[in-house]
Amino acid sequence: GTMGYALPAAMGAKIAAPDKQVVAVCGDGGFQMTMQELATITQYQIPVKLVILKNTVLGLVRQYQHYNYKDRFSVIDLGDKPDLSMIAKAYGIEYLKVENSRQADEKIAAFLEKDETMILEVTVDREELC
Repeated sequence: GTMGYALPAAMGAKIAAPDKQVVAVCGDGGFQMTMQELATITQYQIPVKLVILKNTVLGLVRQYQHYNYKDRFSVIDLGDKPDLSMIAKAYGIEYLKVENSRQADEKIAAFLEKDETMILEVTVDREELC
């Protein structure tokens, strides 16, 4: 999908169907393209759930470079920034993190329990390919 589309699209979906729970799933690179929309979400109280797959790289670009350029990687490393827990805190948004598969069921259940804005960070191996 197009990087940066998930969060604004989820906002529009929630406004169009306020009785439905809306969950956006995006990578950490795509999130950084539209994370300023957290201000809009909190200001207008749009309860959107956000799953951020944090692999610290531009994942689709890395995958393309792996398959087509024989692992000659260029300008894909995001490092471990931003700290998503601090961004959530700055906007007063609840934050959960899944660091391994043993935590997944419990954290996902808590994430989906209420229809309110929340960020779920899911740590993903940067070497993982589709």
